[in-house]
Amino acid sequence: MKNWMTAVGAVLLASVAAAQGGGAFEEAQRIIAGDAAKVLALVDSGQVSVRDASTQGYTLLHYAADWSNLELVKGLLARGADPAAKAADGSTPLSMTKRTEIRRVLLAALPAAPAAPAAPVARPRANAGPARRAVPAPRAATVAQSRKDSCYMSYRARLGVTYDLSGQTMAMRSWEACLKTGIFR
Repeated sequence: MKNWMTAVGAVLLASVAAAQGGGAFEEAQRIIAGDAAKVLALVDSGQVSVRDASTQGYTLLHYAADWSNLELVKGLLARGADPAAKAADGSTPLSMTKRTEIRRVLLAALPAAPAAPAAPVARPRANAGPARRAVPAPRAATVAQSRKDSCYMSYRARLGVTYDLSGQTMAMRSWEACLKTGIFR
């Protein structure tokens, strides 16, 4: 669908450019889908720069990626096209292509992310005292959790044999008391 809309846009652009005389950039846009060699010849002759962009901010690399023209993408990158160039709508050549091969080429051409800062080196303080050992978690937390689990299981068992609202209310009260005392009555 996107390529169909792009094709219609390219045809409309070509007709407008032909009516207005058009420049070398518009000429390059018109022939991107067909002949990569002609586009690269325009770039090599200096008539078109790889940095030139349309009024919406699309570069030749955007159009080549959108048309899935791998040969042209490689050629434009070799001539200095910016793989991270953003159009006015925020799209990049990488976001415009669907072909995996072109994605790989564009990802390889993207500048490497800056290296993460090195972790600070821990230096011993003067007069730091003896090294401290990790303290195990208090046992009371595990006892409280096991009490909670035990009370909940007793509560669920009581609900299984209770069929009326008063029995359910009594089971709920017993569960609440169990959480405090540890005894389910």
